[in-house]
Amino acid sequence: MVPDWFPAVITVGVAVMALAMVLQLGTLIGLYLAIGRLAQKIEHLLDQRVEPLLASAQSIVSNAQSIVQTARVQVDQLSANMREQVEKVEQVMTEVTDRARLQVIRADEVIADTIDRVERSVDFIERSVIRPVKEVHAVAQGIGSAVDHLRRRRRPEGPERVTQDEEMFI
Repeated sequence: MVPDWFPAVITVGVAVMALAMVLQLGTLIGLYLAIGRLAQKIEHLLDQRVEPLLASAQSIVSNAQSIVQTARVQVDQLSANMREQVEKVEQVMTEVTDRARLQVIRADEVIADTIDRVERSVDFIERSVIRPVKEVHAVAQGIGSAVDHLRRRRRPEGPERVTQDEEMFI
């Protein structure tokens, strides 16, 4: 079931496409002709102005080639010298790096050993000095407390002491 207007629409669409193609063909032909004229103008300019420039450029190029040849030899010598210097610097840097690495390892070992010794010394001091001193101090405090207690026991408590203790309690 095709509507009656459908063939007309398709015909108009095909006609529009054909017209667009003809316009594109005209545009392309115009471009082709314009490019041809431009090419002729460029050739004319090249003949008039570029030919003398080419002749002088060729003499400049030949001079430059001789300069480049001379410079190439010098650059090759410089390059060889630079390679040698870079290799020497690389060897020195490798040696310095290796020595520095060894020194860092040695320093690390010395520091680790020192820390270990300090820890052992602290342990020893704690076991040998601090603990016995604490024990003697505790014993001395115990003896002091016992003596204090015995002194209080011998002294009869007077009414002043009892009253004072009661006041403190309140």
